[in-house]
Amino acid sequence: MKKACRICSFDYSTSPEGYDELAAADGSPRPAAAELLRRLESFGAEEFAGRRSRIRNILNENDLNSFSRDRYRHEGVDPLPMVISPEEWRFLEAGVAQRARLFDRLAADMYGTQMLWKNGVLPPALLFANPDFLPVVWQVKVPHGLRVHLLGCDVVRGSDGRFYAAGDKLQVPEGLGRALENRLAVGRAFPELFRELRVERLAGFFKKLLDCLTALQPEGNPEGRTVLLASGPESSRRSEDAVLARYLGLQLVENDDLAVRGLHVHLKTLAGLRPIGTILRRANDGMCDPLELRIDSGEGAVGIISAVRAGNVSMANSLGVGALETPLFKPFLPLVCRE
Repeated sequence: MKKACRICSFDYSTSPEGYDELAAADGSPRPAAAELLRRLESFGAEEFAGRRSRIRNILNENDLNSFSRDRYRHEGVDPLPMVISPEEWRFLEAGVAQRARLFDRLAADMYGTQMLWKNGVLPPALLFANPDFLPVVWQVKVPHGLRVHLLGCDVVRGSDGRFYAAGDKLQVPEGLGRALENRLAVGRAFPELFRELRVERLAGFFKKLLDCLTALQPEGNPEGRTVLLASGPESSRRSEDAVLARYLGLQLVENDDLAVRGLHVHLKTLAGLRPIGTILRRANDGMCDPLELRIDSGEGAVGIISAVRAGNVSMANSLGVGALETPLFKPFLPLVCRE
């Protein structure tokens, strides 16, 4: 059975090569997408074209970064929102949350007792031959014992319709800025769809992220502020950093804005130095301290690791978690999860 939306010319017939997000096995629209397709067909071809053009114009006005122009051209942005049913979302949410807890406990063991290695659960090479393992933060205490505060998980649909984890970003989870930009554009172009289909809002997630950053405030630095440490000027993430800082209400800082005095990190201002308590970092692990890590780093501040070791500043995510991004951990994750 073949059927296509007469407005957007999208063929939602069954795909023989994988899972079709819109069509069931018999070619009929999936329950979660049926209402969306029905409403889209009620617009009319001219109206739909105008809304698609509006999405492109909004994205061009915001122009999040050159990365979007080069690899995700605005002209090719799919105007059809991807629909995930509440049941699918609960499964996906639970799975990603469990994966975040797993990586957090794995990071705690890697930079703590290393019992997974001592007991032979993981091979020594995953630790001692891992170029991203940072001995300078070994056995460093972190607030609430948490090291992974934010996880970027790449998921794919299998032909059985289930979600599978394909990759993980722990140093600098990317895509939050682009998610904001795309949601803003599609939401403005199709406001009635977001309202009438009761779309889950993004604001709740960012509120929880801010609550997490507030909870990381070190006890010995109660007056410290929370800032967002930007990636380098040439980084493709730079404009996304600005979008996140503005949305979260955090001050965007660079390496030249920071000064470490007496094992405390300060923000340079015209009124003098102001203490920093929590850093949401957008710089990779190795770029955060040119004194103890990469000397060619232009993204961190000299002495920042000393302040972390002293417990005077918290970082999200904690330094060193990038060692868990190597794909060599993947075959061992089920066993580590049981342990």
